[in-house]
Amino acid sequence: MQNKEAEQAVRELGTELVLTALEIAHGQRKLVGLRQIIKGYIALYPDLASMLDNVTLEVLNAADEPPAEGEQEGRPRGAEAVHLILQEHPNEELRVSECVGELRKRGWLPDSDNPANAVRAALERLVADSDESDVVKYVTRNYVAYSYEPDRIRSSEGGYGFDEEPF
Repeated sequence: MQNKEAEQAVRELGTELVLTALEIAHGQRKLVGLRQIIKGYIALYPDLASMLDNVTLEVLNAADEPPAEGEQEGRPRGAEAVHLILQEHPNEELRVSECVGELRKRGWLPDSDNPANAVRAALERLVADSDESDVVKYVTRNYVAYSYEPDRIRSSEGGYGFDEEPF
């Protein structure tokens, strides 16, 4: 039998972990928004930049620097992000709009003027190699959807046996 104190501690710490992750995601979105607002004002009124101290300027411009090699800034991007979303819903058909909604909830939305197009492109990259992919595209008369299918049977030639284009 497990120790009741340890069990209770793990439950409480798990809840705290999730709440902290949500706070961090919210803080990251807020940081991006504040940077965009300040940069917008500075673009309109360049003299405003002179009133910012060095620390503020450093934080303001930090987002413009590419992440260090191996660093992901704490969140998956592109095809990796949408693949994780699909993996959370195995064998379910998700439309682009549903993937966008899931990414938005997690704070993983692509930095794009049109996030749906960026998500669609990432999904297409996942289905492009039909011999190796575990993501399938479904095109019907009414909608287009994508699905993660972990149990797909590969053909004896090493692929999944699809001869058609993935779109």
